[in-house]
Amino acid sequence: MKTGCSGQLTLWKVEKQRVTVDFHGGEIVTDAGLLAARHFAQSPELYASIQMSNPATREVTDAFIAAAREFQEVTSAGDTAKFAALFDEVRSYFGGFTTRAVEQSDFLIDRLVERT
Repeated sequence: MKTGCSGQLTLWKVEKQRVTVDFHGGEIVTDAGLLAARHFAQSPELYASIQMSNPATREVTDAFIAAAREFQEVTSAGDTAKFAALFDEVRSYFGGFTTRAVEQSDFLIDRLVERT
């Protein structure tokens, strides 16, 4: 949904991360989203060289594929218990940051609701 608002509002800064709401079209922009877009705006030759010369690329992509397959199997099977176990595993990885993430995203959502 497009907004009629203009301008940006930085909601918070956490260490090197900054969350900014851009009201030019209702977009929410974070540093992580900017980095992903920046990555694909650059030279594919540069990133091909980086990935293809990295000795850990195969190990990392294999782990990613295995995780994606496990997720597909769990969701396709409708295995709610296994899904919950995977969910808890990821939550454990983020540790105490999950509490802060909920608080900060609640703040962001509240600001967006106020503007509608």
